[in-house]
Amino acid sequence: MSYTIDQMEAVFLPKTVAVVGAPRTFKPGLVFLQALLDPGFKGEIFPVNPSADSILGLKAYPSLASIPADVDLAILLVGVEQIERVMEDCVEKRVKAAIVFTSGFGETGERRGFERERRMVERAREGGVRLVGPNCMGVYSPEAGLGFFPSMPSVVGKLAFVSQSGSLGAFVTMMGTLRGMSFSKVVSIGNECDLSSCDFIDYLSRDDKTAVITAYLEGTRDGRNLMAALREASARKPVIVWKAGSTAAGARAVSSHTGSLAGADAVWDAAFRQAGVIRAGSLEEMIDIATALYYFGRVGGRRMAIISGPGGPAVAASDAAERAGLSLPELEKSTVKELMKFVPASGASFRNPVDLGVAPWGIISLYSDSLRVVEKDESIDVTLLIGGGITPGGQQEYLQYMIDLRKDLRKPCLLISLAGFTGDLEFSRALQSAGYPLFTSPEKAIAAYAKAVSYFEWRESVGS
Repeated sequence: MSYTIDQMEAVFLPKTVAVVGAPRTFKPGLVFLQALLDPGFKGEIFPVNPSADSILGLKAYPSLASIPADVDLAILLVGVEQIERVMEDCVEKRVKAAIVFTSGFGETGERRGFERERRMVERAREGGVRLVGPNCMGVYSPEAGLGFFPSMPSVVGKLAFVSQSGSLGAFVTMMGTLRGMSFSKVVSIGNECDLSSCDFIDYLSRDDKTAVITAYLEGTRDGRNLMAALREASARKPVIVWKAGSTAAGARAVSSHTGSLAGADAVWDAAFRQAGVIRAGSLEEMIDIATALYYFGRVGGRRMAIISGPGGPAVAASDAAERAGLSLPELEKSTVKELMKFVPASGASFRNPVDLGVAPWGIISLYSDSLRVVEKDESIDVTLLIGGGITPGGQQEYLQYMIDLRKDLRKPCLLISLAGFTGDLEFSRALQSAGYPLFTSPEKAIAAYAKAVSYFEWRESVGS
């Protein structure tokens, strides 16, 4: 790859940041300076604006050259007409890396935009300045206190996201947080005129803080290097890619969005399979797959047991399991015998799926008690539990029983939120903190788990 660790640390873990073009009054650019103050950048911040003495309580400087310290990272918020001059300033200041928020470059499809981008990159490379963007939203790095917007979560996690769409990074961060996940690093790469998706994916694959890599890609300027980076990364840790621009209309949108080449979808699909990449068909599926991998780590085994109170979702889950290549083996006789000791026989079925009937309405502990028994079955690799209380009191009972049980579980367990767990943030967070991933439907949970299993089967097939 074309980067050094020192250059990437200037992007994700800088000690000094200059915000060039920081406005004095409320304008969109001011938000990015506020994002350094909240949750709190851990280094020094230098706003650059020749017309201001101070901005948001910080001393402002008339130029990069006037800053009395070395600058690791420059955030460029100036107009496109000023970029060449500011890039010259970055070179003279020996700035290590710059994030170019400005648009008006190659993504316009116009010759003038391509020329601007070419000249900017040429000067940056001559001066040893690495670029993120242009036409991007920057970096979210909770370890350093860098954020897209103010008040972003400050907890450091193990999920990373690389995005060719700017504001999507903020949405993915919010979605991941609602699923109980925290992030190591998120980067919006825009036109990727210098540092590219290849570089960031390779770097994250070697990053000890990152366990799962997710990415939104529209296209690439260097397919060969991207696939090499993806294959090497997939051999180390899961890589989930949501690839858009698969139709003619989508490809046109890609060209105007980031100036990338979308390419034929069948070619991408084949390349992803060869590289061991987990392909997601939507934003929600990418988050679902990441959730399974975030909570379980390495998974193996396609033998699933389904436990449910409502019968209809259990049937739908059975269909989904077969479509996903999972099996529903019959439970061992000893398991069935143990279940029959405490599950009322009326309306219940002790095959797989295990249908608890209406009994949990009155005996909420049947969910946790049944899960405790079924997960010990030697013919089962993973369990899926559909249920919950139908009253606030029942929900709280269910919550306590499931939290108490979690420490004894040795196999992956997927919880389905038919009763609307995800609408109760406190309830959801308690289950997530205990180590349960929550999904909104059996179909989504099963599809995510099956893709996670397929990934580790690929790892075994290539000996990694």
